[in-house]
Amino acid sequence: MMYDFLPATLGAPGGFKLLQYQQVFDAFENYFEREKIVMGFEPGGQANNGQWEGMDVDKEVVDYI
Repeated sequence: MMYDFLPATLGAPGGFKLLQYQQVFDAFENYFEREKIVMGFEPGGQANNGQWEGMDVDKEVVDYI
């Protein structure tokens, strides 16, 4: 649920981009099989002052997956 965090707190001051999602997926694959990773999106207002990266980035992530 990294969408609940301000991007700057996770090293992405300009907002989450495909690169940050790729890094998360790569890290998860060290512990889980790719087929067991579930991706969800929460567009619009975010909990905990998070910031939505926008529909374009969401679509890039879906294409990557």
